Amino acid sequence: MRMLEPLLPDTLREEELTDCIERVLDADQDEDIEGFLFEDGFMGGHSAKRLEFHGCKFERCRFSPVEIKYLYFVDAVFVGCDFSNMRFHGAGFQRARFVDCRCTGADFSECVLNQVSFEGCLMDYANFSMGKLTNVKLSDCSCVHAAFDSLKLKGVALTGCKLMESEWLHTPLKGVDLRGNDLSAFHIDPVDLRGAVISADQALILAALLGVVIR
Repeated sequence: MRMLEPLLPDTLREEELTDCIERVLDADQDEDIEGFLFEDGFMGGHSAKRLEFHGCKFERCRFSPVEIKYLYFVDAVFVGCDFSNMRFHGAGFQRARFVDCRCTGADFSECVLNQVSFEGCLMDYANFSMGKLTNVKLSDCSCVHAAFDSLKLKGVALTGCKLMESEWLHTPLKGVDLRGNDLSAFHIDPVDLRGAVISADQALILAALLGVVIR
């Protein structure tokens, strides 16, 4: 799987995140937010039909629920951000990178993720259900009790992730390499597990899905 890195401008302008969003929304001209560095900012409580970010970097920013019908991030980097309980429902991410972010309880349901990586992120109880994931990589993430139901997957890599008690119902994992991830109490229909690549140790854990008793 070939991952594309976000494309950021050589020089990023700096502005307070809330001020930038309010300025663009007040302009009411379908203006995109492009080429900014946001540090220790806050996004939350905003209401709009559309908001797009292009070529932006977010460092230690905090996000809370917004009422934005069309929210889109292209070429975005998030470092040390807090998305706890953030509702991204139906949003789009293209060439985005999440590094050491807190996504506990975040709602990514029905989102479209293309060329997106999550690295060292806390994603317990996050919800990715009914989304479309294309070339998405999760590495060293905690996804305990996270929901990945009814996903359309094309090129997904999972390495060193804690997937205990996570749900993957109606999400076929054919060709997905699950080795090196903790699958304790993994919830999936055995039919959707066909063609997945697992280790011998994981086979013992997943045997219970088939009703097999190993002695």
